[in-house]
Amino acid sequence: MSRARLEPLARLITRDIFRELKARKRNFKKKLPGRKMLYIWDEQIGRDPFNDTDAPGFIVRLRVDIEDCVEPSIDAEAGEDDSDVTIWINITHDPTNKRHLETLYHELRGVVRHELEHLSEAGPLTMVGPYQPEVFGDTLPTSGKILHSINRRLKIFGKPEASRTDWAEQELMRSDAAKSGRFLEYVTCFDELGPFVAGFMTQARSSRTNFDDIAHKYLQSFVERGSMSAEDRDEAMTWLTTWVKDKYPGVKLRRN
Repeated sequence: MSRARLEPLARLITRDIFRELKARKRNFKKKLPGRKMLYIWDEQIGRDPFNDTDAPGFIVRLRVDIEDCVEPSIDAEAGEDDSDVTIWINITHDPTNKRHLETLYHELRGVVRHELEHLSEAGPLTMVGPYQPEVFGDTLPTSGKILHSINRRLKIFGKPEASRTDWAEQELMRSDAAKSGRFLEYVTCFDELGPFVAGFMTQARSSRTNFDDIAHKYLQSFVERGSMSAEDRDEAMTWLTTWVKDKYPGVKLRRN
């Protein structure tokens, strides 16, 4: 599976979810793409975009709650469930509010792309990254695309005098802070920064909006909830925009 294949896969999954959203006006749960079927991960199989459970792929478990709410919301997570690679997506919305579906579509594409990036970085569907002659010991991932990302983070965000041991310690401290509830560290830790950038970039392209406007709006919502300070928001924006410029050369940003 190449990175270029993840964008159309995100679009396909979003389309399937929207078919269910438009067809149902009550709470429901649904396994996608269907019974004994998977979203195929390996394009070399050369068959339909869905296949039987012998193929390398994953499922989506969708849950939709109907509420009289002002704004729709999406929660998602990727992982394994009884050996099945799974993306869980929970959506809360008001089907009588047409604006909800318009808002949900672009955000959902970004959320799905975010979770696909997670699947590509860790677990049974991990993508093979460029060869990395240097690792960070056994405290950080030692192979795959995520190792390449950590090496790249050291080059971009690390101080010139920082050793690999120093950077490994910084990465672990950031990861531990993220797990303890620090939102700045959550957004910028080594296993979340890439998925956030990929998801925001997909949402920006889908909605024809600037990447940094999407990212800033997301972070600002946590400032308003009291989950992060304005200073932390600005630092997170620096990490996000620096990473997107490295991964998507030529990206146009509106904000400085």
